[in-house]
Amino acid sequence: MAKNETLRTEAYELAGKLKLDIGDIAEHTNAQLTELVKDLRAKVSDAETNTAADGAASTEGGDNQADKGDDQGGDDQADKAETETKAPAKPTKKVAKGPHVCEGKSVTTLRGILGEGESISASDLSGGDDAYKLLRKKGYIEG
Repeated sequence: MAKNETLRTEAYELAGKLKLDIGDIAEHTNAQLTELVKDLRAKVSDAETNTAADGAASTEGGDNQADKGDDQGGDDQADKAETETKAPAKPTKKVAKGPHVCEGKSVTTLRGILGEGESISASDLSGGDDAYKLLRKKGYIEG
């Protein structure tokens, strides 16, 4: 486990690289400092990766035509909007006819754990009919 002072120093150095103001962290616990340094390291790594891969030629004054073509106005915004509107299609789940486990629920039975849409009966439960009625009442079973 790193010392708090070491973590504080590293946090300030990383924040300086990112030009972020992290405020006063003198009262942070070791766990908080560790998490902060971990996040800052990830941000620095991302920033270095993005700079090296995406903008190195354009920031150093290179004449890379591909970079110049990518920097035109609203193309990036249009691509982002298009990506956000296209939600991945959810696979349709087969729901058993008759009593079945409700969506987003699972039930531990004598047959094992039954997930949403799977057929269930009172004989599957160790509590029998009473347990079945209770699970229906609580919204775990429908149909």
